[in-house]
Amino acid sequence: MISNVYVSKRHKGKNLFQYVIKIDFVNKNGDADSAAFRVPYPKQWFSAMEKNLGVKPVAKLTEGD
Repeated sequence: MISNVYVSKRHKGKNLFQYVIKIDFVNKNGDADSAAFRVPYPKQWFSAMEKNLGVKPVAKLTEGD
């Protein structure tokens, strides 16, 4: 189950030095987990996720994270 979708420069406690789309979810064992994906146009990806997955992104793209 997806719980959050947002943009960040950090994943698993490390600075990635670039923006990534992060997805927080609950895995099949019921544990909180996350995945991070580097994509060229995060705003367009957000739009596609909202349209196709019914997920409303929770953060806006901002400078300096």
